[in-house]
Amino acid sequence: MPEIITTRQLFPDSITIGTPGKGGEIKIYFDSGDLSEAQVRISNAVAARQFLLNKLSSGGARV
Repeated sequence: MPEIITTRQLFPDSITIGTPGKGGEIKIYFDSGDLSEAQVRISNAVAARQFLLNKLSSGGARV
């Protein structure tokens, strides 16, 4: 009997926010079946983007 192999993608869904030519984009991978976890992932990505923009606008100085 042949071996059966199944795979599961941890975060099968994605959403892209922004555009590369206008300040960059963020692509967030999430599982749409878990709304609260998806909201946390989106909030974290937006906060990370804002941190980067603040860092770049201050000349890249270490925080």
